[in-house]
Amino acid sequence: MHINHVCILKLQAVDFRCRKLYIIIRASINENYMLMSHTIEAYQTAITNNFLGCIWHSGNLTFNMAANSSIISRETFQLYKNYSGIDNYHDLETHLNKIKKKLEVVNEHEGKTNYRCIQRYKFACPRMYHRFFYKELIELGGKLEAPYLLDVGCCTGTDIRKLLLDGYPKQYLIGMDIEQCYIDSGYALFKDNPTTCPIRFFVDDIFTFDKTHFLCGTIAIVHAGSVFHLLDSNEKSKQFLQHITWLLRPGGILVGGHVCADQSIQYLRQSTNSLKYYMGIEQFEHMLSQEGFTNIRIETQPRLGEEENDLHDFTAFWISFYGEYRPSSTNI
Repeated sequence: MHINHVCILKLQAVDFRCRKLYIIIRASINENYMLMSHTIEAYQTAITNNFLGCIWHSGNLTFNMAANSSIISRETFQLYKNYSGIDNYHDLETHLNKIKKKLEVVNEHEGKTNYRCIQRYKFACPRMYHRFFYKELIELGGKLEAPYLLDVGCCTGTDIRKLLLDGYPKQYLIGMDIEQCYIDSGYALFKDNPTTCPIRFFVDDIFTFDKTHFLCGTIAIVHAGSVFHLLDSNEKSKQFLQHITWLLRPGGILVGGHVCADQSIQYLRQSTNSLKYYMGIEQFEHMLSQEGFTNIRIETQPRLGEEENDLHDFTAFWISFYGEYRPSSTNI
């Protein structure tokens, strides 16, 4: 049976002891269901090598693939069609490959890290769109007074351009990254420029901020996507969070997503022969609370297909989080 368009993969049951993953695949060619069993390793390889745009949401693992593209999800294609006018899957795949290679060459030439978000095309996909708080942000953009939204570590600005298309007020969108090459690649990626793009992008390092920075106390919403898991210690994460609180006005909101673990852990990542630090989820929630955040909401998603085959004594997973900054006198 040849399947040329996979719609939905639903997690049926997972038995990690026998390392079996049972999934249901709905094939659009005949609307029938097949029960399949794969080892987790084989399933991870399939995702890593063949599928981009895999998301976990409400118990469903959704691929939304186009029949003629192995790396472009439906949401990703629609984003580029609506924003940049690229209405052909092959043209878009060629375009994304070109930008990816350019980023890899720049990073290699300058001796910088080629992050997995670059290697796996995640820089090109609207990832915030799939998080539980996304629709709420769009609504807040129409309700709050001066709803300035700052995307810290915005990379190529994909998420923030998706917000723009979905109706967030353009004059209040700000993207910041530590590297100019990512912002420049974003302009190439979306075929716009500082004149035609209504979003304000700038290069800065939040760790160099002090309380006199021009953005301090002005931001309604800060988004920190895939940033915390790049920091190498609890102390660095706490410093990052403290500087975010300087930017937020009281009642402001912090949202984001990154990799956490069931315990704070530093381990040797064999694939890169480097040390990697993940904060434990309970420690992360406690840190948010200590820094004045309330109404904290956290959701977890599995990291199927994203981790190398190292043997670990911990479990790492993606989290999406939301918190409202309501500082007491001790936090100010």
